Amino acid sequence: MTNNPTGEIEPKEIIRYLVCQQFYYGDDKIFGRTKDLFEYVPQSGQVIDAFINIISKFIHFIDTEEYRKFLDTFNSEIHSIPIESLYNKFLKNLEELGEFRNQVLIISEILGKSLAIIHKTCFDEVVVELYSYIRTKNHLHSSSEPISEEEFQNKLKYFYARGDSNIGLIYSLSFLRFLAQKIKNTDVITRTEESLIKYYEIMNEKIKEVLV
Repeated sequence: MTNNPTGEIEPKEIIRYLVCQQFYYGDDKIFGRTKDLFEYVPQSGQVIDAFINIISKFIHFIDTEEYRKFLDTFNSEIHSIPIESLYNKFLKNLEELGEFRNQVLIISEILGKSLAIIHKTCFDEVVVELYSYIRTKNHLHSSSEPISEEEFQNKLKYFYARGDSNIGLIYSLSFLRFLAQKIKNTDVITRTEESLIKYYEIMNEKIKEVLV
């Protein structure tokens, strides 16, 4: 293995790919699971660049093969992660890669898994928000009880399984909100939350239709 595993490709470009994949392609446009729907959020590109710069400051721990230190720093500077389990899984996967390991695979493995935890946390948060929104917005039917959490989860899975573009955009906006909060950009936080409410309302109407 070389002493500089990120030397062949600029580490920042690998970070950018992992942060932006299926989410951001430029021009302050936030996409969901596909490119058929996007939300324009001014300054979102600046927020994403600033977040990438934060990670870039400690990516050198991968060059020096201080993988545990990279995870420790991510945990303290970016977001809480299960360091021990991630580290052990990473070492196992690294060993399996053998001579095929390279800078892209190494960063993708350790950073990609860490970012995946953020994505899951963010989406879990907006799912709770969406359920609360639907319950407080209306009872779906004026003479009926509010939708139960189980029924809500079933309908959400129904739309998610069908690749609903609105769900995909909620997923992406939840991640952007996290980035904006990390960077402390109040304009992007506000705009993102306004956009989330917009798609909560769309999903509210869609869920009402399938319950009729």
